[in-house]
Amino acid sequence: MAGAGTTHFDTNEVEKLFEWGLGLEWIGRETHWQTSTYMKHGADLCYASISETDAPVLRRMLNIGPPIRELFILSISMADFEVVFDGLGEFSCLKKVCVSVDCENNNIGTTLSGAFRIRSLHTLELSCHNTGTGFARAVADFIRQNKTLRNLYLRNYCGGDEGVAVIIEALAVNDTLRRFRLREMELSSDTFIVFAEMLATNLTLQLVNLNDVCPVEKDKVRWLLAHKWHALVFERLEIVWPEQLLPELIVLIREGACPPQLSISITSSVDKKILWELFLAVGVQKKLEKLSFVSVNLDDSFSELAEGIASSVKYTRTLRRIENRKHIDIWEEPQLLVVLDALKKNSSVIALLTSVHLVTPEIAASLSELFEVNNTLISVELCDCAGVLSTNELETILRGLKTNYTLNKLWISEEADEPEEMREVDEILARNIHLKNQAAEFVMSGAHRSDKEGADALKKVRLSAALVERVKQLTGMTTEAVLREIQSILARLRLPLRYSATPKIICSHVKEKAEMSSLFAHEEDERVPLTSCVVYPGPSLEQAYFLNLHMDNQKIFRVSNDEERVTALMS
Repeated sequence: MAGAGTTHFDTNEVEKLFEWGLGLEWIGRETHWQTSTYMKHGADLCYASISETDAPVLRRMLNIGPPIRELFILSISMADFEVVFDGLGEFSCLKKVCVSVDCENNNIGTTLSGAFRIRSLHTLELSCHNTGTGFARAVADFIRQNKTLRNLYLRNYCGGDEGVAVIIEALAVNDTLRRFRLREMELSSDTFIVFAEMLATNLTLQLVNLNDVCPVEKDKVRWLLAHKWHALVFERLEIVWPEQLLPELIVLIREGACPPQLSISITSSVDKKILWELFLAVGVQKKLEKLSFVSVNLDDSFSELAEGIASSVKYTRTLRRIENRKHIDIWEEPQLLVVLDALKKNSSVIALLTSVHLVTPEIAASLSELFEVNNTLISVELCDCAGVLSTNELETILRGLKTNYTLNKLWISEEADEPEEMREVDEILARNIHLKNQAAEFVMSGAHRSDKEGADALKKVRLSAALVERVKQLTGMTTEAVLREIQSILARLRLPLRYSATPKIICSHVKEKAEMSSLFAHEEDERVPLTSCVVYPGPSLEQAYFLNLHMDNQKIFRVSNDEERVTALMS
């Protein structure tokens, strides 16, 4: 059976292609530490291109093994696509395929319907260039025939409004897809309305993403909102909201009727009062996961956007990702510094993407401090940086990065000619990814005490979002179940503060037990007292992992027990 998951390589060609897909040929690592996980759960392979020579080898790998869980192919011809996928059949491990195909003006219909009948496959991202006239019809037929796929993402040309209309008809009768997304195509605002009407009847689709695909006209959105039946679709419809519709968006956010990821476009003429109301709504809304400001056309001196983002970061406990496309020029670094300062006291945001002209000494110092105190962020991208970072700035960043075990991605330079210190940054990130993989294997293998390296890795990465996502991907467990499992293991492994007797002493000496709720609050409590208090994570106060002293709802002091050494850190 295809995908049986043999624990050895069938040929040298298969082994070479497998390691190429892992990226090991440039990372320069041996495969032994990864092999057991990949053989159990499947590997994630990524190829810039698949040639005519590679195609039959990849087909053999898919049929015989080693097992593959996710496959990314950034460029492949139509003929080689058919060699790899046509009639592939069952593959027990493959969960996700992202592929970009040059159709060479041929019809992909037969190949598409025959290639992805794999019952285990739940996500397909398809980017097709030079498509034939029947491409949209082929996609629609595939949607009707496939009953196992959960997520379908399409890029590039789909036949314009007419072609997408055919796809929408197929979506209307589909009862298995959960997420659908279009990218890199231009459609009319009428198509946006057709999508909304389809969502009003198809309750299976949980999310449709049309960001930057359909223009959003104020009158049409207001017409939909005026009809209760259609107004409910905005909870499942992701679009780029123009500033003219911010009042309507604020109402949706307050009512919890917005999608989990918001994209917003504003200019310097935006009403600053309304913009501030938006950030207030975002700060208290628990449903939001991502906040993006795209197509931003603002004056360099427009600081209200950064200040608003920082305000939301200070108060949110659920926002996970922040994207700010406003370009921060030289001498405008305070607009980035205010956000970085807010992130130093945040424990929910895992990814930051922003546009900055140059990493100044001030920005480098703030990044270093952020990496030293924040163990939540896993990705930081500073796009559009001009020139190579100086050695001084890199050394500053490295000081904080060396003690950080959770950051997996850091993009701070677009120059290929990087100094030696930049390679050290890459090595630290590779170390963190290795620790994450070790910790994931440790969690999934039952957390045996004999696995000292796995235990040490878990102690370092702890409840990192990257670790949680990795275990989720490999096991199929829910986020909540993974968190419970990791917390349970950490409780057995850690030497929490109770070993220093601090929490027990506190609990036994508070005479007025009724005052405990105003003095101590769990970090997941609905409301942290505005008065001075202690905030803690862990099963209970007596088993707290560490203590945070809060004043004016801001964390200013932390006490923790780290590898049997009680430490105190100023935030």
